[in-house]
Parts: sequence; structure tokens; C-alpha cells
Amino acid sequence: MGNNGTAGEASGSEFVDHDGLAKLLSCSVTTIHKLRKDKVIGEPCQIGGLVRWHYPTVRERILAANSRGATLARDEFIGRLNGSS
Repeated sequence: MGNNGTAGEASGSEFVDHDGLAKLLSCSVTTIHKLRKDKVIGEPCQIGGLVRWHYPTVRERILAANSRGATLARDEFIGRLNGSS
């Protein structure tokens, strides 16, 4: 853990525990567990006896998921404008 009790935050580490990840994403730990279950953020790494997420990878996965979602929503919207379902 970092000096203030959240892994990675005080030291600037790219690897964070579930509390640190929740803080970086401004969400609850419950949301982290849901994102993991839904395979949005992937699985954490095992570093010795520690379980940590690589924050840059998590961030990229979230951005990619949002990009795919935006593309699907855009395509659906354009399809509706063109009269197809």
C-alpha cells in the first residue's frame, strides 16, 4: 500500500489495488467488482501475494469499450435516420 493507505497513489505506481482503482475511477469498490465481472476492466495481476490492476491498461480498456459503444450507438442512430432497424 502507499503511504496514505491506498495502493499506488502516494508513490505514483501504475499498479493499484481495488480501493485505489475505485478512487482513480471515482466510483465504488462494488462498481469495480461489477466492471471486472462484466469483463470491462479485465483481471488484476498477481504480484507476489498482492492483487493489483495496471491502471494504464484498465484506462485503455475503458476508453476502448466506450469507443465501441459510441460507434454502435452512432451506427444505430444513422440506421434509424436511414429508415433501417
